[in-house]
Amino acid sequence: MPTNCGTPATRSVRDAALLEQIKHARRGFRRGYGIRKVWKQLKRDGVTDVGRERAGRVMRSNGLHGTRRGRQHFTTTPDSAAEQAKD
Repeated sequence: MPTNCGTPATRSVRDAALLEQIKHARRGFRRGYGIRKVWKQLKRDGVTDVGRERAGRVMRSNGLHGTRRGRQHFTTTPDSAAEQAKD
């Protein structure tokens, strides 16, 4: 069985190139694009040999994610033992 002679795997080389294209696709949009929009932007840029799942895998493995919208952000938690103010 042949041993690995220190050459990187083809997948990791292609993923590194794809990561640069993904970073370029997200650059103009304040890095708010998620997997779906990045994939569509890549297709518009002429990168047709990448699937949505592959783009998502590369983004997740490098800590890239889209902006989350529509969530409520709570800064404090109510104390259920405290007396509530009267009307």
